[in-house]
Amino acid sequence: MAIELFPRLTGFAAQQLWEQLQEYGNEGQRLPEYEGAHHEAVTWTATGGRRVETARLEGIRQQILDLASQNGFPGPAGDRQKTRFDAACARYLAEEARIPFPEACRREIWSYFCIILLPDVTAWRFSLGARERWVGGMRNTFETLWRRGYLIGLPHGDGPPGWEYVDRLTQDAFVQILDRTGLSAEPQVARLLAETWVELADEFGQGRMEEITREALKSLLAYRRVVNFDVLPARELEQTFKEVFLVAARQAAA
Repeated sequence: MAIELFPRLTGFAAQQLWEQLQEYGNEGQRLPEYEGAHHEAVTWTATGGRRVETARLEGIRQQILDLASQNGFPGPAGDRQKTRFDAACARYLAEEARIPFPEACRREIWSYFCIILLPDVTAWRFSLGARERWVGGMRNTFETLWRRGYLIGLPHGDGPPGWEYVDRLTQDAFVQILDRTGLSAEPQVARLLAETWVELADEFGQGRMEEITREALKSLLAYRRVVNFDVLPARELEQTFKEVFLVAARQAAA
């Protein structure tokens, strides 16, 4: 079956449209209006496949809109509401939206999601001025959530799903773990880091985990230069991660 292709916004087009949103926001900081799933700036890959149907795009929009509405959209959202939305949306994008993996790895697609398909939700979740939340990249609103769901929530191989970790990790923990792609680009490693974080947060408290995680990940990045985590048995990898985090915890308490 031919791969389903999603619309894209080039970096130049995304930048131009985001700048237009800035002008719109200067007129009162209202939420941008949704104008439909298509736009003249949208492009498609030239490789083989079939373009996603408009009804599918509208369905994805409606599902995400529903999740936002359950958490206060379009009104102001508190931290707890934002956290609930992030977890639910991460699960939807990775588990139910059925975006093909090769397409989901393209930053141009996530620019399209933020600027064309869901500008109102993006502006509600973040601000119009937060460029990195609109243009495709590590901090893009929906690319970030998809990565959380794919790397930590989805089951990989024979393992169980990890949605409880997607629910429990803090925003800071997600940033520390997933932004270090040299360490957490593989689902097995990302999931195990999340599991270790949750286990130790229960023991030491979330307030101490930022410093502990920062130091532990520094050690693991250095260790990975000489050890291939991808081929270590799961049990050995689990013990290694826990030991490194515990050493970081002792150092932080010293």
